[in-house]
Amino acid sequence: MKRTIADIKRANKEAGYFFFKKDTLRYWNSVIDRHVYGNRFFVTSENMDGEEPRFTVRRFDPETSRIWVHGKHGGHRTLELARDAAREAAREK
Repeated sequence: MKRTIADIKRANKEAGYFFFKKDTLRYWNSVIDRHVYGNRFFVTSENMDGEEPRFTVRRFDPETSRIWVHGKHGGHRTLELARDAAREAAREK
């Protein structure tokens, strides 16, 4: 079964985590990309201090429902570069 961002959000919330909580996203000025790669990887953008947004590949752990950074936080300058990295991570796992 293909996992969606909605599935990941629900699992994270049900496990008692707050990664997707509106206040958390607002604090980090974060936006969640809608694509999920390999049922585990997705991309967020963060725009802190009015700088250009930076993109981070995230990894969902289905056993714990935690969200981890895959690679470097804010390690990609564009959404497409981050999506490419998420696709590659999904192929490797």
